[in-house]
This record gives sequence, structure tokens and C-alpha cells, in this order.
Amino acid sequence: MQRLVSLKVPWQVSPSTPFLRLLASEVHDEHPTQVVFVAHFGLRAERTTRQEMGFATADRASNPHQRFDESGKKSKTHSIVRIDFTEGVWARMRPAWSDREVINREEFDFSQIPYADPTSDIAAWLKDFQSLWMKSGDCPNPGAYTVESSRLIDRLALEGFSHFLVKGHDASVEVLARGWKWEEIQKLPEWW
Repeated sequence: MQRLVSLKVPWQVSPSTPFLRLLASEVHDEHPTQVVFVAHFGLRAERTTRQEMGFATADRASNPHQRFDESGKKSKTHSIVRIDFTEGVWARMRPAWSDREVINREEFDFSQIPYADPTSDIAAWLKDFQSLWMKSGDCPNPGAYTVESSRLIDRLALEGFSHFLVKGHDASVEVLARGWKWEEIQKLPEWW
């Protein structure tokens, strides 16, 4: 079975913002394959509580249509991030698998992803998730992964390539490439 392994990054692809974009070209030497999305940097400003880390609370989420702070301040925790894939030879964007799942969970082994499934005690799960993020500096489940034992790489007989998956709000992107690097390209205005 194809096994997901989290990329080692200090951010999480925002699961609540439909902004996932794939930019690909036939000429990958001149124009690398790129994936762009809204990312949440949960550890910025040495935040230690759920509210300080930017997780939604009932007060902040009461008006979802009021997305930006009118003061024009930049967010400390939300930015547009771009991943550049070295020699991205294959890419696809898929719509959500179902109304509740972005990717088909039967297609992947999540055993290497800590906190992939919330428990019935969501408060304890969230506390443990945040604690692990704060301890390691890398998000335990960033929504961006390498796919080990990739059927696609095996089928195409590619050597020296990796299979990457980025999970957004309503879609996912898969890329076969030799490597990757990420860059924060724009801080967003304060979120609600």
C-alpha cells in the first residue's frame, strides 16, 4: 500500500481555505512545477495556547464572511506558500474524493502521520497535536506528503523521483519530481 510521510515543514496547508493551485509547464527546466496554497504557521510569535496559535474559536468564527481585519495588519500566522518541484515530470490535480474526504483514504496508509484522525476527545487530540508541533517545530500533519511505495512511480519505472501529494480544501495535487523546496511568498492580512 502507498504510505504517506509528512514533509518536514513548520506550516500546515489550510484545510479550510480553498486556494490550492497547480502551475505546470512542458518545459520544466525553465518553469518548475509549482503548488501554491494558504499555509498556517502555528508556532509564530511563540504562541502557546489554542487561541494564540490561531485556531478558530467560536468568537472568531461567528462571522465567516468577515475574513480580513480592516486595520490592514498582516497576519503573523497565515501566508501564501509556494512549493517548487525540481524536474517535475508529472502532475495532476484531483477534485475531492467525497463531501467529507479530500483524498481516498483506502488508497493510502496513514500510519506514519501522527494525529491523522481526530479522536472522540477533540480537545485532548488538539492539545497533543499542538504539543508535538511545538516540541519538534515541524507540523505533525502538514497536508503535504511524500508517497512511499508509489504505484505511479513503479508503473512509470522512474528512478530518482519522488511522489508528492498536497491536500487542500476541495482538491489535492500530486507531483512526481526529483526534489522540492518551499518559500513563503506573501503574508496575508489578519484573518477574522
